[in-house]
Amino acid sequence: MSGRIPATLSFMLVAAATGAWAQTLELSGAVFNAQHRLLYQGSTSERSAVMIGGHGAVTLGRIGLSLSGFQGSLGEAGPASPETKVRITSVVLTIRTTPWLSLGPEAEARRFEADAGVTTWVMLGATARLSLAMGGGLRGFGEVSLFPVAEAKPVGETMSPAFRAAVGISFSSPSGFEARIGYRLDRFDFSGSATASRLEQFRGLVAGVGWRLRR
Repeated sequence: MSGRIPATLSFMLVAAATGAWAQTLELSGAVFNAQHRLLYQGSTSERSAVMIGGHGAVTLGRIGLSLSGFQGSLGEAGPASPETKVRITSVVLTIRTTPWLSLGPEAEARRFEADAGVTTWVMLGATARLSLAMGGGLRGFGEVSLFPVAEAKPVGETMSPAFRAAVGISFSSPSGFEARIGYRLDRFDFSGSATASRLEQFRGLVAGVGWRLRR
């Protein structure tokens, strides 16, 4: 079922963008230089991956709908961290409450595929996005997402807390070209689960370029 979710969301975005009510369409590609850190049973392991992804969004007035994702492969870092293929998909519905702040619900799924099998993290929560004009087409941005409902399936582990934060700077030209670079931190604490305590983090630089089309 998780494989059908990105396709359905993509269809919704395309349909919204081609409808008469769509005011803005954003499409971009991005690279996440992800550093993965695992703290498990008193030991720490680290590995990295260059994750490739994209972002699409449509807006109608103050309402926005966005779909984004990354995928890549984490190398082996010991028995507790085998080589793993990772895919991240998130969808966000936001309402711009002020010229610089947007709030809304968010759903995210993370799929981990290793020789031992497939695990999927399903998370539901809320996000806050901050954007401040700096002049000359530059804007500073910040984002915080908190997921009070977060579970790893099929093992049934829960995460508390589970959150993501990012901060950076972007540039927009009058022609619609956009570029951004920032730092991202994802943190997942499994200390409340039935198994041994575990903490996982993804962190690193994220850079992307794209276009914003208006009508």
